[in-house]
Amino acid sequence: MNDMKTCVQCGEPVSPLAKACPKCGQPNPSQPQWVHGASALGSILMLVGIGLLLLSGFGLCQAVK
Repeated sequence: MNDMKTCVQCGEPVSPLAKACPKCGQPNPSQPQWVHGASALGSILMLVGIGLLLLSGFGLCQAVK
């Protein structure tokens, strides 16, 4: 059982493949919470960045004409 991880909520040993902690019910118990938030934040920042690039690109095309 050396491959067991610790639940981020209750500290109990849990399989890294577990979808929820069997003791407290924490979803994805072996992954820190920031992992899920970081991926969502990264997606939002990427979409905002693409939007800004598109807007600035259209502004440059209009200025050249």
